Parts: sequence; structure tokens; C-alpha cells
Amino acid sequence: MDPGQGGVDRGAKGAFHSTLESELTLRTGLLAAEKLRAAGAIVTMTRMNNDYFLLANRVFQSESVFADAFISIHYNSSLSPDVSGLSTFYNKSGDQELAQSIQAEILNGGTNLKDRGAKFGDYYVIRENQRPAALIELGFLSNRQDELQAETQDFQENAVSGIVNGLENYFNQR
Repeated sequence: MDPGQGGVDRGAKGAFHSTLESELTLRTGLLAAEKLRAAGAIVTMTRMNNDYFLLANRVFQSESVFADAFISIHYNSSLSPDVSGLSTFYNKSGDQELAQSIQAEILNGGTNLKDRGAKFGDYYVIRENQRPAALIELGFLSNRQDELQAETQDFQENAVSGIVNGLENYFNQR
């Protein structure tokens, strides 16, 4: 589990409440790890606090533990405050099913996010990763509604349940 950003890389900043992406990704990632462990998964975290780790180190960690899946959690931002919604990215065609499964389950989980789709993305942590990998953008901090929603415990619980269910469905189909 890779909570994006951290340390000196605070990531996106909410336009309305100054919510920091690095704090939200850590909160979401730790909750996801807790729920995955409760379901019997072995979870390795790329970060457990507000430290920064190079992207190459995140990929190396995934590969060194032979992760069954690498999930990178992020929150997006746009110059337009009207852009909103959930996207899940994959880089290799073999990872498309993983991204689609997670995307579908997060949407089904009561997050009320607009569906921006599971699609190709050229992000280092998924491009360079030899393990199955997906990068999730859980809404736009530049959008007032997405930011307000992302800060709530209900949203966090629903998003994480979607991630867990998406992983479960993906592995059950293999």
C-alpha cells in the first residue's frame, strides 16, 4: 500500500480547506492496510508516517516483497474547480483488470464520486513496477465538494471498503 506524497512533497492542497494530499493519502492508506489485514492480507506500507520516500524506493519495496498488488493512493487537483471525480490508472495492459475492479468497487461503495474511469496513466510507480499496479485518484482537492467529502470518516471508510472489495474481486477472478 502506497500512500502517495509525504514529507517535503505535500502534494495537492485543497482549495477551500487547505486539506493536504499527503495527510489524506496517509490516513486512507493506513485505514486500507488495517482493513486488508483484518481480511487476512499481508500488507507492506511504503510509508507509515509523514516521511518522504523516492518513487524508485516505493517501486523497489513493492518488487522486493513480491507484492501481489501495488496500490498507490492519491487525491487529484485541477486548475478548474469544476473538475471532480474518481480515476484509477494502470500502465500495463495486464493491470487494466486490477484498475477496473478497484474503480468499480469504490464507485459502488457509496463514495458518490463521479466516474472518470479506469485508464492508462504514465506514472512512475505503476510504469516502473513489475508487480500488478494501480494508482487511485480519490477525487479532486481543487473541487469544493470532493474536498469536503474526502475529509469525512464516512468517505474514508467507503473508499477503503471499495479498495478492499476491488482487490478481493480481482484476486477471485484470477
